[in-house]
Amino acid sequence: NGYTGSVTCDDQALSVHRAIGSEPGNPPSNAIDNNLNTMWSNNGDRSWIQLYAGLGKVICNVDIAWYRGDARQYNFDISIWNPNIKKWVIVFSGISSGTTSGFERYNFANLNGAYIMIRIDGNADDNQAAILELDINGYVGSTRWAGGNGDGGGGTGGGAVDKFGIKKIYPTKAGGEEW
Repeated sequence: NGYTGSVTCDDQALSVHRAIGSEPGNPPSNAIDNNLNTMWSNNGDRSWIQLYAGLGKVICNVDIAWYRGDARQYNFDISIWNPNIKKWVIVFSGISSGTTSGFERYNFANLNGAYIMIRIDGNADDNQAAILELDINGYVGSTRWAGGNGDGGGGTGGGAVDKFGIKKIYPTKAGGEEW
């Protein structure tokens, strides 16, 4: 990312920006209340929650503790708002492990981001989105979106061409590992 100093990615203070909805007794604020005995939940495909980490932040990774995370796998993606193109850019897409009720860390290239969205496409049992707790890890600083065009940015590879001549839409993984 061009930064030459030392960086420590720490848990950032968060507020809920918006959410698509919630079930009674499980409001969005429960996802960031530092209490693994509460949760945000919403029933329906493509449920999402948006968080605000503050201006001037570089986001490193996201930790999520899923409701029944030791028994369910959740399909989800993580997006960061790119203010240059005014669009959400997916920085991680995957499936939770289904093996732990504790936090799972999801890594991606460090990117500037004040707003982060978690979008859930149901789980192995039903269409419920249910998060016990979310931590957004980052630091005060700056990096850049590659080309400012929303191609995934940060790190090498976002928007570059791979060894087969195919345009990469995601940057290479941490440590330079290729997808």
